[in-house]
Amino acid sequence: MAIYYFDTNALIKLYIFDATSYWAIGIEAQKKPLYRLIVSEIARVEIPSAMYKIGRINPNVEAAEIDLGIRRFKRHLSAATSYRRSRSTICLFLFNKSAR
Repeated sequence: MAIYYFDTNALIKLYIFDATSYWAIGIEAQKKPLYRLIVSEIARVEIPSAMYKIGRINPNVEAAEIDLGIRRFKRHLSAATSYRRSRSTICLFLFNKSAR
């Protein structure tokens, strides 16, 4: 089984395309049935926030593209099909307070 952890920086490349998106898209597009894409639970907040920020600071990205990216991300997280559930996992990472 292939397991990939995508942080916000890698995950956003699936929704807002740029020259560095090809690696992330290639990983997500794999047709292997035993493939897991794991992201932190905080991505639910970080991805839309990052998309809105990109829309504010980059004049080449239109508002419609940001809205489409956010809709695709939310649909990705809440997909109801067993195919999607078998390939994507949302994982909540807890941090040890004593490690600080």
